[in-house]
Amino acid sequence: VGILGLTYRSHVKETYNSRAFALIDALLKAKVKMVGHDFLLSPEEVKERFSLQYSAKFDDMDLIIVLNKNPEYKEFLLPVKDKVIDTKHVLA
Repeated sequence: VGILGLTYRSHVKETYNSRAFALIDALLKAKVKMVGHDFLLSPEEVKERFSLQYSAKFDDMDLIIVLNKNPEYKEFLLPVKDKVIDTKHVLA
């Protein structure tokens, strides 16, 4: 499962109030394998702050959950829209 948009909101490099933490905790308890992505975070920051491997290989993800309205995701997610849970209507 890919968790996209890890920062608190799009275009703001703040993770303090990110909804990703609660989602990641819940999915970890269910033993779901996850990767993370955010345009504002480096692979090292994703690993350090969220304990997730970084991945931009959206085609390889079985399910993608979008947590913030980052318009840059649209072009990458349209080809795989059937496996996207778009909580912020990025694809609309």
